[in-house]
Amino acid sequence: MELWLGEQRASAEHFTLGFVGHRALSAADAAALLRHPLVGLAQLEVEGGAAPVRARSAALEAEWTLDGARSQLAVRCADPAAGVQSLEALAAMLRPQTVTLADAGGAPCAPVPFMPVGLLFVRHLLDAQTPFQRIQVGEHPLFGRVLFLNGETQIASSDERAYTEGFVAGALRPGLRRAMVLGGGDCGVVRELLAQGVEKVLMIEIDEEVVRVCAEYFPDVVGETLSDPRATIRYGDAFAYLRDRGQRIDLIVYDLSDAPLTLGDYGPVLPLIKRALAPGGRVAMQCGSGMPEDRARLEVVLEGLRAEFGNCTTRDVDVPSFVQRPWVFAYADLLS
Repeated sequence: MELWLGEQRASAEHFTLGFVGHRALSAADAAALLRHPLVGLAQLEVEGGAAPVRARSAALEAEWTLDGARSQLAVRCADPAAGVQSLEALAAMLRPQTVTLADAGGAPCAPVPFMPVGLLFVRHLLDAQTPFQRIQVGEHPLFGRVLFLNGETQIASSDERAYTEGFVAGALRPGLRRAMVLGGGDCGVVRELLAQGVEKVLMIEIDEEVVRVCAEYFPDVVGETLSDPRATIRYGDAFAYLRDRGQRIDLIVYDLSDAPLTLGDYGPVLPLIKRALAPGGRVAMQCGSGMPEDRARLEVVLEGLRAEFGNCTTRDVDVPSFVQRPWVFAYADLLS
C-alpha cells in the first residue's frame, strides 16, 4: 500500500510523520493518546522528557519523539490498513497545524496544513474555491475517492452507503410521501429516499458547484437523481426557503455539511422546521460525532430537539471514513 500527503508518497509499511503546532505533550500525554480506543496502541514503553514513547499493537509499531509543540512519529506497519486508521485517529485528536510525511530514511515533504475533521493520507484530484466554500476531491488508500467541504470529510466511495442508508432507514415510516432535504449536495440522501418509495423529494442546496462536482467524480452516489422527475433541486439558502415556504411537508432531512456544534448554532432553525412540517411529520438530522469526548455537545443538540418536539430518538452508524465515529443521526416527530 502507498500513502499520500499532498504530493509526497511513502510506503505504508515504514514511514515517518512529522507534526508541528500541536499542544505541548508530556510522555504521559502521548501515552494517553496512543491508548485511545481508536488508536489502540496499548503496549507502551514510556520514558520522561523528550525521550521516545514506544508503542505497539498487532497492526503497527511506533516511536514518538516529543519536542514541545513539535513531534515525530516513526512507524512500521504489519497491517497497513489498520495502521492508517489508527494514525488518522491519532492526528485528529492531536490537531497539529501542519504535517509532513517521509519514506523511512528519506527527506520529509513540505509541511501540509492539517484538516482537523478530514483524513490525513489523501492525494488531491480537485481543489476549488466557490463563493460559499472550499471543495476538494481526493483519493485515499483505504476509502477510495473522498469529498471534502472546508476540509471536512463528506462522503467516500467506499462507505457512502453506510452513511446514506443508515440515515434514511431511521427517517422513514409509512405515510411520509413528500420530503425536503436541506443541503445534501452529493445527492445520496435524495437517491436513497427515492429508492425507498418517497413520492417527491425537494433538495435545497446553496452551492450548485457541489452537485456538479459530485456528478463528475461520484456518479454512483448521484445515480439518476438529476434526471428523475420525482426529484427537484433548488439552489439557495435552505433556512430562507423554510421561512418563505407555504405548503407543509411530511419529512425534512437536515443534511447540511457542518455538523451542529451547539444548540445556539442551529437552535433558531428548529421552529422553522417545525412550522414547515405537516401534522404527523418528521425531522431527521445528522448530528455529528458520537465519540465520548463529543457526547456533552451531542446531548445539548438532542435536548434542543426534545424541547421543540417533545420527543427524540437516535441512531448510531459506523462510517469508517469518518475519523470521529460513530456518527449520530436524530429523529423527532411532530405529534400535534
